Amino acid sequence: MQDKICEVPPSQWEELRDMFAADWPRNIYAYNLLENYLQWRERDPKIKNLKIFALNGDYSDGTFVVVDRYQIFVNTLDESQLRLKKLLDLLDWSKGFQVHAVLKRYRPLIMEIIEKKNLVAELEFHTYMQYLPKEEAEHFDETPPDGITLKPMTSLEHAIQANKAWLFHDEGSLFFIKRLMEWNENIGAFNEKDELVAWCFRFQFGGLGLLHVTDKYKRKGLGSTIVKTMAKRLALLGSDTIASVVTHNQPSLNMFQKLGFREIDEVSWIHTVPLVPSKWVD
Repeated sequence: MQDKICEVPPSQWEELRDMFAADWPRNIYAYNLLENYLQWRERDPKIKNLKIFALNGDYSDGTFVVVDRYQIFVNTLDESQLRLKKLLDLLDWSKGFQVHAVLKRYRPLIMEIIEKKNLVAELEFHTYMQYLPKEEAEHFDETPPDGITLKPMTSLEHAIQANKAWLFHDEGSLFFIKRLMEWNENIGAFNEKDELVAWCFRFQFGGLGLLHVTDKYKRKGLGSTIVKTMAKRLALLGSDTIASVVTHNQPSLNMFQKLGFREIDEVSWIHTVPLVPSKWVD
């Protein structure tokens, strides 16, 4: 029988998620990712440009690919990765993808697919995945520095500011950040004039990301305060905290280590160049 790529019905996403509840925290990425999309689909049952695929519709070994707009996420419980390789090979890469937060154990396979399909990786950067159990985050002191108020970001202006500051922003990233702001946990730090001066979002796979402190407010402990606040609030929701820190950002790595986080994996972002002219429209 010829292999084919098949969509996993949303009614089966919960079953797929639960396959990753064991071997913690190795499987925290996949569990969080699928839980995120279950929650997003509950918010918007007609959510566009979101599909989960399995080879021949069979995900019994935990092999799946999520396509969320132009971002893809991959995972499997099969150590051989053979079925994941077949699934990725059947995927249409012609419009380019952002392979979002690919775990270290899958990066060689992604690069093999890129080479086989004569694709060009226009951007690749690497991070260390940091992990903190909820039991350790529950006791964090989230008191902000004087003159700072911590609260969720809610306005389009907040999303625009974060998008402009993000080194990897592109034509579709404002929508991406706005949706993270509206649908996932986030924290903004505001000064006495109610100006946004620092922020943090939570990616689809559950990782803290886009942590940023504006120049005037650096070296005041804001980054640490925001991470502690996010981790404590996630702990109260019953979730451990993970975060991705760029490998060459030693001050940030030191901060996470000081807060008690430990490195559990390496994660890469890989952007491929479209083979055909295309412009993303949401």
